[in-house]
Amino acid sequence: MATCAISGCARRVALTPEELARVEARADVEALRVYPGRRVVLLHRQLVADVRYRVRRSISESSRGRPIREILSRHAAGKIVARDKLRGATRLWVSFSPDCQTIACAFAFVETAQGSYLLAAVPGQPGRAPPEVYRGIVTRGRRVLPGRAHSLAEPNAVYLRERLIGGIEGIELVVRKRNTTRGAASVQFTSGYD
Repeated sequence: MATCAISGCARRVALTPEELARVEARADVEALRVYPGRRVVLLHRQLVADVRYRVRRSISESSRGRPIREILSRHAAGKIVARDKLRGATRLWVSFSPDCQTIACAFAFVETAQGSYLLAAVPGQPGRAPPEVYRGIVTRGRRVLPGRAHSLAEPNAVYLRERLIGGIEGIELVVRKRNTTRGAASVQFTSGYD
């Protein structure tokens, strides 16, 4: 672990509009890789086609279909494929798959008033219902739902989760940033009084 601190490992910081502007000034947006701040699980349920409906003292409804879990880990590197405006705020379209180069299969992150980018839209799959989005694991308390976040212009719909102790959590876009300072430290000795 000590080698990591000495060599200057990259740490994860939230992508800000200022940092993105610095990258664009160098024309390195194509080389920039972004990551989700938390693990994201998309649950694609099958559209109900074959439903069995039976009445015997009570109503029982059953269907067959296996949901598809699409897991986006914190280590999945994404690439910004497009950029546009949504109600006056910048929206970044990020692809986490090398096969995806269009908006149709990309995730959308919207700029907020706090200077970060939060998840706003997720890609669907053909023949499936719109995906359910979970933060971390698939449990009822971890589901994130579309809500309103303060933006630079009008509020935009982003995926949020209310915490039990108050406050809200979103899924933000982060980058790996390495700060290194080269050069030897100058040493000064104090002689003291005598």
